[in-house]
Amino acid sequence: MLITFREASRRWGVHISTLNKARERGALPARRSGYIWLCEEEDVRKLLGDETPPPGWVTVPEAARRRGVSRATIYSKIKKGAIPAVRAKGVFYIPG
Repeated sequence: MLITFREASRRWGVHISTLNKARERGALPARRSGYIWLCEEEDVRKLLGDETPPPGWVTVPEAARRRGVSRATIYSKIKKGAIPAVRAKGVFYIPG
């Protein structure tokens, strides 16, 4: 479903300039209708990582507590690719 950048901004809590920058670098396919930018809802979800976490996956703070390490350690391992992660509504989840 096509939505405006304004609507996407409101739904996902990101600034319109974030969507514009993604469009400019080619990460968000969009088209213009007059002066309004439109994009597919699914493309915004993919861009922002709006997925449903798999069953059994936990948030980073919970994983850090269970493993006895800091959240920074978990985030570092996610960034290096050592731990798989999905982002759902702005929160990272990793296998429990």
